[in-house]
Amino acid sequence: SSCLFSPRSEHPAPWRVQLFSCFLREVTMASADEQHPENVHTGAPANKRRRTGDEEVTGLPTVKGKMNFGDGTHTERKEGREMDFPTEVSLSFHDGRADPSRFFLDDHGFQLVGVPSLAEVACGIDVYDPGAFVEHFYPVAEEVVRRQCHGATRAIAFDHIMRNKDRLRNENAELTTTKPTKTPLLCGVLANVHGDYTARSGFFRAEQLLAPYVGGDMLKQAMDQRFAIVNLWIPFERVQVDPLGLCTWRSISPSHVCTNRMTFRHRVAETYKASFSPEQRWVFFSDVQPTEAILLKTFDSQNDGNTSRFCIHSAFRPDDQDDELPCRKSAEVRLLVFWGEDLESLAGNFVPPHMRESTADDADELNGKALLKKESIPNKDYW
Repeated sequence: SSCLFSPRSEHPAPWRVQLFSCFLREVTMASADEQHPENVHTGAPANKRRRTGDEEVTGLPTVKGKMNFGDGTHTERKEGREMDFPTEVSLSFHDGRADPSRFFLDDHGFQLVGVPSLAEVACGIDVYDPGAFVEHFYPVAEEVVRRQCHGATRAIAFDHIMRNKDRLRNENAELTTTKPTKTPLLCGVLANVHGDYTARSGFFRAEQLLAPYVGGDMLKQAMDQRFAIVNLWIPFERVQVDPLGLCTWRSISPSHVCTNRMTFRHRVAETYKASFSPEQRWVFFSDVQPTEAILLKTFDSQNDGNTSRFCIHSAFRPDDQDDELPCRKSAEVRLLVFWGEDLESLAGNFVPPHMRESTADDADELNGKALLKKESIPNKDYW
């Protein structure tokens, strides 16, 4: 189990009590960090003055790199389909490794955390075996993320993707053989700026995942309270190429994105794709180790004008990248996170969709055959 510690607040409190709770959290976290290695890069921002504007990245070293804007997810080209043409942009990325403690999940949309317990699990299993990964990795990831999301009562891992473009290339080269090897859930790096969910689809996805396991009243109770979708991004070797670029929440505007709507035979899905703006501030963490992970928020139902709701992100290629270095080997685990009361055992019998018996529609969606239409819908001036 995880040795990470984080105080929890079970009930809303008046503002005076909240201020006192922040003080207690600050003192507790300061002492807990010395005993719990998974708090190395965590902590509540109560003891730091909130950075605004360019202050978010002031003093951080930068690297130049290239990133693709305008395409987003689900980019496979098929005859007769609407096509998007990405624009490659050269821009500066600020290296958060120089001061990781200034970035917080609820302020900036992402955070670097220490995860030695997850590294230990990964060393003991075949991470490319979905059954082993779900059985052993998911429970520890749920505990890590729940504790990092202050006050959260439940986290449910529901999906993951493996990134290893060398393994993928080798497997694709074997497709002409009689017995090709195909690793489930394996992809290359996604080098298009995107957001995994929209302000609408985050609600739809959560309800879709929970409905088979939760009764109507409990489902309403969970959905009426705050919930989020958080990605846990973790490498299995030190990251030397194709790092993850992350846009700070306060530098992204609704006008910078548009909805990428995909109509499948059996469902409609939405993600965000983004255009470049000089207002955006992009951050990465150099040399991420297998004992570290990046948490990034892909949806948050809390719309208070202050809490981060989305993290627009993408892999990027630094200009000085040595392509002879080993490819990036990493995983992204997606988790539903709930802050509501009495939700500790919510959907206790949950089974990730990819571990259930698949339908023909599911199979066709994975190989791109079920995508009927892809639309770009301009966003409003609000999320």
